[in-house]
Amino acid sequence: MVSLGKQILEQEVEQLEHLHRLMQEERECLARMDRETLLRLTREKEALAIRMRRLRTEREGLLDEDKASLSTTAGTSGLLRTRNRLIQELRDLGRTQKEIMETQKEQVGHLLAFLQNLRYQSATYDRMGHLSRR
Repeated sequence: MVSLGKQILEQEVEQLEHLHRLMQEERECLARMDRETLLRLTREKEALAIRMRRLRTEREGLLDEDKASLSTTAGTSGLLRTRNRLIQELRDLGRTQKEIMETQKEQVGHLLAFLQNLRYQSATYDRMGHLSRR
């Protein structure tokens, strides 16, 4: 019989693997600036976050004997290592995606400044110091 703690841990690993796949897809969409897919992925990640919070609450609510059995149940040490590795990879992916978004934000800012400069290139000032656009 599989302990409740091990079942929760297995579900957590499954959810983290799913989140890892979503974040890899999200990184590719960020590079392509695929807005529609990014919106879909955001909705999927929000639903996944709700499930993961529920699992964490269940894990934290385990009885002491169930928590203690996690260290002695066969296969749980591998699951714990997998969970911790996935968490670290997700953190790394999150940092990479943050850098991508910051770079894109800078690029958009430069493009916007360039376009605004083109728009007002033919503008001049009148005798009163007001900007006169042609």
